[in-house]
Amino acid sequence: MCIRDRFNTETSKIQSQYRSRRISHILRSIVSGVEDREPSFDDLANLIHSYFKEAEGKRQSRPRTLLVSALRNVFTEGLLPRNFELFEFDDPIVSSKKNNLSKPFSIQNTVYIDTPMSIGLNQTDVQHWDDLNRLVLAKGTRSNDFILNVISKDIIFGDADINDSSRSSIGYTFKRNDGNAFNLLDCATGIKAFAIIQLLLRNGTINEKTLLIIDEPEVHLHPQWIVEYARIIVLLNKKMGVKFFITSHDPDFVSAIRYLSEKEGILESVNFYLAEKTENTFTYKYRNLGHEIDPIFQSFNQAIDKIDKYSE
Repeated sequence: MCIRDRFNTETSKIQSQYRSRRISHILRSIVSGVEDREPSFDDLANLIHSYFKEAEGKRQSRPRTLLVSALRNVFTEGLLPRNFELFEFDDPIVSSKKNNLSKPFSIQNTVYIDTPMSIGLNQTDVQHWDDLNRLVLAKGTRSNDFILNVISKDIIFGDADINDSSRSSIGYTFKRNDGNAFNLLDCATGIKAFAIIQLLLRNGTINEKTLLIIDEPEVHLHPQWIVEYARIIVLLNKKMGVKFFITSHDPDFVSAIRYLSEKEGILESVNFYLAEKTENTFTYKYRNLGHEIDPIFQSFNQAIDKIDKYSE
């Protein structure tokens, strides 16, 4: 063996010893309760298994503390209500007075959409974008052909599809009714907005037990499609029983939801709320308006007052 080979061998041994010592320190720091011997990777595996078992136990028992902890990650503790209750069929299933939370019967999955631009984004720093893309890519049975046909034939004149034949990449396509195909990620945001609904309907994610939360859907839609999007929401509720929680600042969207719901005979299941700022604070109270939307338009008219003020 030459001097260089001997030197490389000795160096390799020293590096191996350092790595072994480093791993030993890391294991000893993570794994507690092992004093009579060096901790092993089996000890670490058992520890991880115990954490998963504990987490699964909490998930099954649904303690109220998990909800409070999640709320504190979003809101400051001082803004959390001391008393809160959520009822289903007049029975409180979520309450600050209960130690455990009951599982809702009418809602078993939730979808949150705040921008169509999130489609195709993976491993982002925004949890609900990752969740939405995971749901879009899920495998399942299509939910409702009628609404799918309304979207593809009456609104965007085409279908969104996913090509996952290659494991290395996933392709989102938009196949127009004239036979032309495009990369969905290059299409207009309005098409993406309807495409997300298409894909979630096609794989069965949207069903009668779904709560669909949509934040200002009108932002990415031109005026005609604002009404069409409201129409799809109304049909999803009427035909499938999908539940919605929607925020909007657009008078056309609010009007479309109100009057299309009345036309389709589901107005009794629709409620409008107006966010009113609390005086001298940065908090809001939500007033239940029932089916009345005039107070909402009064708040929208403040923009006209500002135009008049600044144009004097």
